[in-house]
Amino acid sequence: MQINSFKKNIAIALSLITFFALQGDVFAADTIPTQIPDLDEQIEVTVSPTFPEPNQAVTITLDAYGIDLDNSNITWTSNGKTLLQGNGQKVLNTNSGNLGQTTTIIATISAPNSKLIKKTITIVPQSVDLIWEAKTYTPPFYKGKAMYSPQEKIKFVAIPTGTAINSKNAIYKWSIDGEVLGDKSGFGKNMLNYTGDILAKPIEISVEASDGNDNIAKNTLPIAPTNPEVYFYEKSPLYGTLFNKELSTLFDLGTNQEGTMSVYPFFYGVDGREDGTLEYSWTINNSPIEVPVYQNDMTFRNIDNISGKSVAGVTVTNKDNFLEQVNKSTLINFQKADSAISF
Repeated sequence: MQINSFKKNIAIALSLITFFALQGDVFAADTIPTQIPDLDEQIEVTVSPTFPEPNQAVTITLDAYGIDLDNSNITWTSNGKTLLQGNGQKVLNTNSGNLGQTTTIIATISAPNSKLIKKTITIVPQSVDLIWEAKTYTPPFYKGKAMYSPQEKIKFVAIPTGTAINSKNAIYKWSIDGEVLGDKSGFGKNMLNYTGDILAKPIEISVEASDGNDNIAKNTLPIAPTNPEVYFYEKSPLYGTLFNKELSTLFDLGTNQEGTMSVYPFFYGVDGREDGTLEYSWTINNSPIEVPVYQNDMTFRNIDNISGKSVAGVTVTNKDNFLEQVNKSTLINFQKADSAISF
C-alpha cells in the first residue's frame, strides 16, 4: 500500500509539472504579440527639407519595415481635403504654409491583411534671417554695403522672424562649411564674429535657431571675399571732394592751370583713409613722385602752359594685410590757356 501510494504521489506530481509547463507555454504565446511593435511604429516618415521655410516645396516620404506599401492603398489628406490617393503612393509633394502657419497632413494606409494605419505630420514653417556686416572702410555718403575682404573681420547676426521662436530666448547653432562651432553656439548666441583666412576662399555660414522644442528655423549663407578697390575724385577748393563723379578714366583739367585729385580706398580693413596703416605711393608717367607715404591727395599743375596728357597713378597698401594692395591710374588731360583777349 505504501508503494502504491508513493507511485500515485509521483504521478500526481508529474501531472502538475506537465500542467504548469503547458500553462507556461500558453502564457509565453500570449505575451509574444505584445513584444512586436505596433504596425504604425514600423512606418517611418521623412520630411524634406527637415526645417521647411514659408511657402517652400516639401516632400514627405513613407518607408516601412514588414509592410508592403507598394500594395497598400495610401490616402493623403490635409484639413479634410484629399491631396493624393492610390496604391503605392508613398511620396507626397506639397508646399508649406505661410510663416508660422500650421499644416497638418494625415497619411492613411490600408495595408493587405492588417489594420488601418494613420500617420500624422505637422509642418509649422519658421524662418531666420541671416545678415552680415564687414568691418571694412567705405567713404562718406557711400550708399552701398561695405564688402568683406580677405583676412578681414565680418559679423553675422541671426534674427528669427517666426512667432514660435523668440530671438532673445532662442538656442543658436552656428556652422562653417558644415562644421559646428560648439563654442560659438548656445542659448542667446545670435551673433558670430569671423575673421577670414589667408586663402581667401568662399565660405558657407549656417545657423539654426530653436525654441528648445520642435520649432526650428535654419538658414545658410554662402559668402566670398571681395578684393579691395581704389577710386579717384576731384577735390574742389570751393565744394570739397566731388563724390558725384569718379575719375578712373580721365581727369580733365581743361585750361585750368591746376587741379587736385583725391584717392579713396574701398573695403580695406581700416578705420579711414587717414589710417596710419595705409601707404600711398604716387607716380606720374610711371615715375615715382617724392611725397610722404600718408599723402592721399595730389595736386597737378600745368606749369609750362602746354597741351598734353599724362598718366597719374597710385598704389594703396595696407601694411597690416599684404593682400590689400591696389594699383590705380587715370589719364590727366590739360590744355594751354589762351591769354589773348579777343573782342
